[in-house]
Amino acid sequence: SSGINAEWPLRPGKLKDGSDMKANSMILSYNSPVVEHFTTNLLQTSLDVDDFEAGAVQRFVESLYTGELEQANRDNFRDINKLAIVFQVSWLVGRCVRFFKEQVSKMCGSE
Repeated sequence: SSGINAEWPLRPGKLKDGSDMKANSMILSYNSPVVEHFTTNLLQTSLDVDDFEAGAVQRFVESLYTGELEQANRDNFRDINKLAIVFQVSWLVGRCVRFFKEQVSKMCGSE
């Protein structure tokens, strides 16, 4: 499993806005069995995330680093949730569900 500690590019130039992003593969693998499989079994060194908005990918990666869902909003929530589901980050899926319920409660309470 060489290269697992290396900064691992999330497909440079493949984000929707054309920006590059790097993340530590060990941190990503710790949170995601999908990423762990890519890095340890398939020896992948990059991850294609161009189906998602760059800001949402940034929030997703930040969440994996901090263990918290921060800066989620109505604009990026959908992509963060999809990323959490696709990469099987179960704790983040749970946080997304909680965020969604809070947003629904706010909407219902404001009517």
